[in-house]
Amino acid sequence: MIWIGNQQRIIIAFEPPTAVFPAWQMQPDTFVEGTVLDESAYNPPNDRFIPVRGFGLVWRNDTILQDQLGWARQPERGYQGYAQLDILSGTRYIQGPDGEVYVLPADQTTWWQIN
Repeated sequence: MIWIGNQQRIIIAFEPPTAVFPAWQMQPDTFVEGTVLDESAYNPPNDRFIPVRGFGLVWRNDTILQDQLGWARQPERGYQGYAQLDILSGTRYIQGPDGEVYVLPADQTTWWQIN
């Protein structure tokens, strides 16, 4: 998951893509600062984490999405990055936290990473 702050959107990329979901999707971030998300019902394995804040809200509110994504692989971390939309093709380019770029075609059937 990647948060696009200036758009208040969360990009969710699935790996591997399945018939249940498109390869990626975008959802609105409806998290309100100061909201406390109850974690008492969740018990992640030792090497996994419960998604928090906007990611956690999206994850908690959709059990199918929760099953598809599973637990977070690392704690949430913030970073300054860039997002670009090709208005002709609808393809989105999202910079990841380590400088990688995710390419998200408009048809949502695939996505890939450029290092």
